[in-house]
Amino acid sequence: MSDEYLREWVQEKLQESFDPLKDIQRSKWMASRFAEKVIGPRNRALLPFVEEDLEACVVDGKGGCGVGFISRENGVVLVIQVKYSGGKKIGKRPHEQIED
Repeated sequence: MSDEYLREWVQEKLQESFDPLKDIQRSKWMASRFAEKVIGPRNRALLPFVEEDLEACVVDGKGGCGVGFISRENGVVLVIQVKYSGGKKIGKRPHEQIED
């Protein structure tokens, strides 16, 4: 998932700029989008069907160990750990681009 793709999607959802968001807020949006666009199409049974329940899966709070999304559906717990590191920071290892 590219930074620009995430930026555009969040701005569309929030109807405001992505830029003033803190990295932790960006991480939560990234986790939500990953669940919706990557996990959901591959195994919809892992995610709640109701939009409000899906939104409730986004973890909000300190000490969450980087967990941005957690759900329990059909006896399976899905934990998505995320960290938005900012567009200007360069990672130490190359990463694979996830296509939408």
